[in-house]
Amino acid sequence: MEVIAIGSLIFVGIILLMLEFFIITGTIVPGIIGIALMLGGVMLSYHHYGNEVGNYTLLATLLFVFVTTYKLLKSKTWKKVALNSSIDSKVNEISEIFTVGDEGVTLSRLAPMGKILVNNQVIEAKAESDFLDPKKEVVIIAIESNKVVVTRKIEI
Repeated sequence: MEVIAIGSLIFVGIILLMLEFFIITGTIVPGIIGIALMLGGVMLSYHHYGNEVGNYTLLATLLFVFVTTYKLLKSKTWKKVALNSSIDSKVNEISEIFTVGDEGVTLSRLAPMGKILVNNQVIEAKAESDFLDPKKEVVIIAIESNKVVVTRKIEI
């Protein structure tokens, strides 16, 4: 009866560990429970059958875990499940829509980032130096990749 209990604990532990590695990664709980069950099975083997059988059980368990992991990683089944596509699109360039010198109005407080309205489009912008309150007129002074830098419009 103890042999069935020990084998069941180790088998269920290995199943949970493999689920953690390959199916539901990042949750940690099945992996911890799987390791605990495997250790429990090995400890029961030491307790009921002595050191020699316990050592063989430990060695067989470790060997089975490594071989199973190796076989699962090398199988072509995972290639069917894995994401193989890559993203080849790009973000719209802000410089295509806005130019340096365009004027707009702040919609939210720029502290230092916030929303502005330029050419009837709402975008996120960064204040050059100080904070800008809502409903203040601003001018685009720089466009750095996808960041718009603005400053307060100076009345002359």
